[in-house]
Amino acid sequence: MKTLVLARSTLAMETQWLVRLALRSVARSLNVPESVAAQIAAFAVAYVSEVERKSALVCPRRVWRELRTPSTKS
Repeated sequence: MKTLVLARSTLAMETQWLVRLALRSVARSLNVPESVAAQIAAFAVAYVSEVERKSALVCPRRVWRELRTPSTKS
């Protein structure tokens, strides 16, 4: 049991290290500070989750019908 706890904590530390490395890589490639890159990532996650929430409110049958029928508007 002790080794399982040790393995989990090691896995968590490695995951945190990889996330930090990815954030640094993105920040350097965009030539911005790490804090700005982290805030951009948080904004992107919030934006995408809101778009997904709103799209779940759309009736899939109506969307499918609108996509299948050719547009007659000129």
